[in-house]
Amino acid sequence: MAPRKLTGRQSHRADDVQRRQLRLCFFIVLILWTLAAIAAPVVAFCFTKSPLSFSFFSTLMPPIYLWYRVAKYVLMDEKTIELEKMRFQAKTQNNKISEEEG
Repeated sequence: MAPRKLTGRQSHRADDVQRRQLRLCFFIVLILWTLAAIAAPVVAFCFTKSPLSFSFFSTLMPPIYLWYRVAKYVLMDEKTIELEKMRFQAKTQNNKISEEEG
């Protein structure tokens, strides 16, 4: 049986579904990583009774930074979105001008 070719609209939908699945997997991994980074020092302290085990809280920095990036992207206000659009348009116009000159 020959493989089916996807039309432009179907491939776009397939890409959207795949992106959604990847985002969901990313959020699940990020949530688990954050919970593990919080729980590990507490569990280590319960077993060892050593205050030095709380130095493991530094493992929270990578997931906290990723949460910051996600929140910054998701919680953008309209002014920020418009500013980003204007920056992108200006950048593309500058690229077109430099291509014409060169």
